Amino acid sequence: MLTTPMNSYILIKKLPLLVDSGLIKMTPDTLNEDEIDTSDIVLQNNKITGFENIAIGGGIVAEVDTVTESVTDTLNCENIHNIHGICNDVTINQDENGTSNVSINLFSSNNDDDEGESSIAFYINLILFFAILAFNIPFKVYFRKKRKNKVISERLHDFCKKYLLLTPYINSGAFLFGFIVLQTSKFIEHAHSGNTQNIEHELFANLFVIMIISSLLIVLFTFFWQKHLVHFKYLEHVYSKEELSKSLHFIKEPRIMFQLMLVQGITTLLPLSIVVFYIFLSLSTPKELNIGDLNSSHFDILMGNYKKLISFTDIPENEFSIISNVPYVNSIDTILASFGIISGVIVSIIYILNFVKWQTIQITVPLTSLINKMEQASETKHYQFATVRTKDEIGKLTEGYNVMSSKIMGYIVEIEAMNEGLEQKVKDRTAEIEAQRDEIMAQRDEIEAQRDEIITQRDFVTQQRDIISFQKKEITDSINYALRIQQAILPPDNIVNQLLPNNFIFYQPKDIVCGDFYFVDKINDTVIFAVVDCTGHGVPGALMSVIGFSLLNQAVKANKILKPSEILKYLDIGVNDTLRQSDFESGVSDGMDLAICTVTNLRNTSETFELQYAGAYNSLIYVKNNELFEIKADKFPIGCNPNGEADNFTNHVVSLNKGNCIYLYSDGYADQFGGTLGKKFKYKPLKEMLLLHHKSDVLEQKRIIENTFIKWKEGFDQVDDVLIMGVKI
Repeated sequence: MLTTPMNSYILIKKLPLLVDSGLIKMTPDTLNEDEIDTSDIVLQNNKITGFENIAIGGGIVAEVDTVTESVTDTLNCENIHNIHGICNDVTINQDENGTSNVSINLFSSNNDDDEGESSIAFYINLILFFAILAFNIPFKVYFRKKRKNKVISERLHDFCKKYLLLTPYINSGAFLFGFIVLQTSKFIEHAHSGNTQNIEHELFANLFVIMIISSLLIVLFTFFWQKHLVHFKYLEHVYSKEELSKSLHFIKEPRIMFQLMLVQGITTLLPLSIVVFYIFLSLSTPKELNIGDLNSSHFDILMGNYKKLISFTDIPENEFSIISNVPYVNSIDTILASFGIISGVIVSIIYILNFVKWQTIQITVPLTSLINKMEQASETKHYQFATVRTKDEIGKLTEGYNVMSSKIMGYIVEIEAMNEGLEQKVKDRTAEIEAQRDEIMAQRDEIEAQRDEIITQRDFVTQQRDIISFQKKEITDSINYALRIQQAILPPDNIVNQLLPNNFIFYQPKDIVCGDFYFVDKINDTVIFAVVDCTGHGVPGALMSVIGFSLLNQAVKANKILKPSEILKYLDIGVNDTLRQSDFESGVSDGMDLAICTVTNLRNTSETFELQYAGAYNSLIYVKNNELFEIKADKFPIGCNPNGEADNFTNHVVSLNKGNCIYLYSDGYADQFGGTLGKKFKYKPLKEMLLLHHKSDVLEQKRIIENTFIKWKEGFDQVDDVLIMGVKI
């Protein structure tokens, strides 16, 4: 419905007939006789002085911007603007104040275009239907032949194997594409209809939203239903047992927790959105009904029984317009809302029952099958594979069990074959023993003669034992002396505490001497500190640590290199040259991993500090604003470069505040076996522990780290040297 104010221009058809009948009254002298005789004419609206409430069929066709010449029956649209369609009905209204407006009801002039768009959407969906039908027919034929035990062609079998796992994605994708085409055509059709009535706009918008939500529910239902059928009904009929013993899925499925959250969202949020949408849809206001004067009766209807709680007795009748925007629910909207809520509840129940069932089967069936296969394997001692249905955690567990069972059964077969051979050997040996019995008796005297020789050899062995014990003591004394040397090259505690006031060092060698060491020094106002992990442990590691410490001293003290990445490059060149690693015949391919940092003006009163870091395999951890950050090290060690070329290490710059914590570490802590299951400690628990206790005093942090390590490795041997350095800015 188009409303035209009476100060614009309108095109009036059959003007003489309207004037003669008295339906339209004209201003005197505004039209000459030629204009009165004109059948179709463009007039300024203020030339019309009066009229009754009339409905003129085909009277006004368009609003125009400027006065044009008289228009003939053949309408020239070049000078006419804002044409919304072909006029079907015109209603002219005049209120008590004399204000007039023209309401035009239009039919869309784009019907042919709309029909063409609808036809295109229909044909697209029809083609899509036949395409999906053609795609699914081979599966139907295959399973029908399978049920009747008929011969299945190799080509049909290969097709089903290739596309079975894709059917949920293809079928649900086809539904989605079809819905998109259909809804897009409806949207375009509505946009071209030219219908300007608010109620029809609102109804279309509401219907369009419902169509989108319903389409999404249908697509999701189709996808999960098809996926359930494929994984738990069709797999065994298409793939062989050997193929099902490992994962066939090329698309990685989300984790089980995410799947459960997705199912909860589908079964709750989407149906609930329908209910909420219908509730909001049911709300209306008196203003939308174009009620001119609101009175106390309207107020009573809107408020119902609650009118007793609100007093409007002092408000004049003409002031009740304040309730024009008060929302209410009319009868039709109540019916629609009830229908929407009931349908939303029904859809929610259907989806909950099906999706919960499918999700439960997806978890319980593979686990039950896996447990049954384990029990059968333990009873029959034969390989029992379990079907890998998904690619989530359960699928990976099943696939791992199949690999493990296959290997175990292979070992059992080998052992049984060995036992059969051993039984034959026992028989042969028994015969030999009986034949040798007499020979043994004859050899008894010879054995007694050899006894004396054995006693002599025993004395010799005892002597050798004493020699070995003496040599062991000498070696131990040498290693202890090496320990003193290694301790001497490490920076003293007072120097470390002076350069790094708030620090702790957890240092736990595997043997007497160690391949891990720490380095702390100061050049001008820059403090350099590092944690180094040399190849191996014990004496070889200690020798490498001496080389590393010497090269660090040369780089920092002699050459005044303060940039961490340049220090690592200097060490890389030095280790290659020292160990002659470019010489393939006589060179040593050992190296070291380390993390090194520099910080300037650590003792000033500034609140922020610049930290530079570079690492060779050993990362840097720091805690800032109660959040743990990790800077990954470069993935190449110091040394181990047979071509003699030095690696280019990355120099990282970090801004830190007072109270932030820095942690450098070797891999010994995370690689330590222990706990109830005898597994590695790993880096994630280490990071969580550092983050949890970073606000504690540094000595308390060291105590927690040390006690945790001792408790973890209880009952297990230490596997490597352990070194962790912590610094609180």
